[in-house]
Amino acid sequence: MSNKLKCVLVAFAFGFSYAKAQSPQQWRDSLGVLNKKIAENVYSSELHLKKAAVNMQLQQWEFALEEYNMVLRKEPENLTALYYRAYAQTKLGRYSLAAGDYKDILGKVPDNFESMLGLAHVNIRLNRMTDAMDLFNRLSEIYPDSGIVYVSRAVLERELKNYDAALYDFDKAIALSPDDADLLLSKLDVLIALKKKAEAMEVFRLLVKKGVSRGLLKEWEARIMKL
Repeated sequence: MSNKLKCVLVAFAFGFSYAKAQSPQQWRDSLGVLNKKIAENVYSSELHLKKAAVNMQLQQWEFALEEYNMVLRKEPENLTALYYRAYAQTKLGRYSLAAGDYKDILGKVPDNFESMLGLAHVNIRLNRMTDAMDLFNRLSEIYPDSGIVYVSRAVLERELKNYDAALYDFDKAIALSPDDADLLLSKLDVLIALKKKAEAMEVFRLLVKKGVSRGLLKEWEARIMKL
């Protein structure tokens, strides 16, 4: 698996309903408060899910997993716990278990965006590229205005050296986020792979026009000049 594909997998993130901008110490303080509340009260899925979210923020994946397992033992249909358990399993490298959780959610809520996307990325980790591509294709049909779908599919296509398809998807993503320099750089990378020097120079000039430092673009310029 290439570093570029790994970067997209790392960048693929989930929003925690309890998450706020806090320092690690503030998260630990929050954890202390939640532990006290849990000890003082009867079972509350809300408290355990909040505690799990804080565990996640502190990258305490095993502790978070314990909380989600507890909730699911008592409430097997709790999709929030199931969804975030899949994420915790992913962070622990337990991709087959994560895939199982995503599939369980999709069995109950077909075409759920987050679970389909999560399953697609887990399939990549499991080297199930065809399954991942099938999910990205389905997502692009159901959610045609989602940039992350086009980017994810484009990165996989680039990994598989399907450069023309990758170029199409990066263009779709750029149309949705025209000021995103990272997307333009990704497109530039594909154009270089396709040896399309004139188009690559056009994107290079656009990046300069958008204020990206020529110093940062020096390596890219050198690659273009070698075409």
